[in-house]
Amino acid sequence: MTDKIFSTPNEEIIEESDDLHDPIIPETNKGRIRNLIGFWLLGLCNNYPYVIMLSAAFDLLYTNNGESSGTDQKNSTNGTKCNDISTGAILLADILPSLFIKLVAPFIVLRTHYRVMIAIALCAMSFIIAAFSTSHWVTFLSVICAALSSGLGEVTYLSYSSFFDKDVVSTWSSGTGGAGVVGALSYASLKEFFELKTTFQIMLVTPVLTAITFWIIIDHPSSMKSNCRSCLCNSEKKPFLSGDIDLSLNEYTTKSKTYTLREKISLIKKIDQESASSTLLQSEETLQRQYSYTHTQRSHSYLAPFISSS
Repeated sequence: MTDKIFSTPNEEIIEESDDLHDPIIPETNKGRIRNLIGFWLLGLCNNYPYVIMLSAAFDLLYTNNGESSGTDQKNSTNGTKCNDISTGAILLADILPSLFIKLVAPFIVLRTHYRVMIAIALCAMSFIIAAFSTSHWVTFLSVICAALSSGLGEVTYLSYSSFFDKDVVSTWSSGTGGAGVVGALSYASLKEFFELKTTFQIMLVTPVLTAITFWIIIDHPSSMKSNCRSCLCNSEKKPFLSGDIDLSLNEYTTKSKTYTLREKISLIKKIDQESASSTLLQSEETLQRQYSYTHTQRSHSYLAPFISSS
């Protein structure tokens, strides 16, 4: 009791932040395994269309689904095929929309299940549009849909992971890294036996697998299943910013304490560590993807991000 009375503000902050790492719902061993596998598959499926569009960048711009784009030019010295549009344009179309949706999505109030539906629909649209594309602008539209799907899915799944054991974030990260290896190898393999149109049609299994994973494999919290507003969880019992909250009204009954600048900085130390490692990983992965565009090189370039993510 005396230790609690004489505890410093910093100790209270650390104690509050540690509570956030506790699992919000009690899980059985079977349910925990299902969730770990489920979030690995979600990470894989979420980044899969993003990887596929980068892997197919040259083919999308060069062939337009098997038909010559009118730019069948060859380098006079080594006979390599060239496009009038750089494959770097595909990279931009695959990154900028994703960045935009990640910045905007947190401010859009929408139920998790609806967000997942939208992400799945965008993923399916990207493959369908790419399969039947007849011009460059239609091809870029398919890439934008894939980017929006990956960006929205990342924001949605990571925020939803707060309802589960903290280890699901690790399996999610491993899944996103695995998407690079699986995506590059699957595209290179399918292209050996099928034309581009058929390859993208086969890849429609990805949104189907995402739906099966999210609504069947993952063991959702009971409070999310029953839409129960009175179910208490750790973060609701003890809000991150101190103050009593009335769950029936969903608002604070007492004014939360005001933190000093030094205390606020101490709150984000752990966030800074995670952000730094994530930024380095993404930078490394993007540079490696830009470096090579042949299928064999690209497959090898995804191994390092997969190992790092895992």
